[in-house]
Amino acid sequence: MELRAYFDAIYLSSDAGICKPQPEFIKQVLIDHKLKPSETVMVGNDLTTDIAVAEGVGINGILLNTFPYSRRELENSLIKPNRVITDIEALKIGFT
Repeated sequence: MELRAYFDAIYLSSDAGICKPQPEFIKQVLIDHKLKPSETVMVGNDLTTDIAVAEGVGINGILLNTFPYSRRELENSLIKPNRVITDIEALKIGFT
């Protein structure tokens, strides 16, 4: 499935030479696109980097649970995604 058509831009921290959860990565995306944190979402597969950096800059985080984290791990984690999905196809809901 080609998701690129649904997004204005896709950023990879490795392309920017920045390691997550450094907030500078997300802050630069917000600045580049004049985004409001309340209207922005981070999609990632790691609680301690992707979702943590989203939480750190005040944006929603969707966890693509590919590791997968167990229900217990998710419940006990201090880092809380706003949504958990197990299939990237779930992102199409609301975009089609």
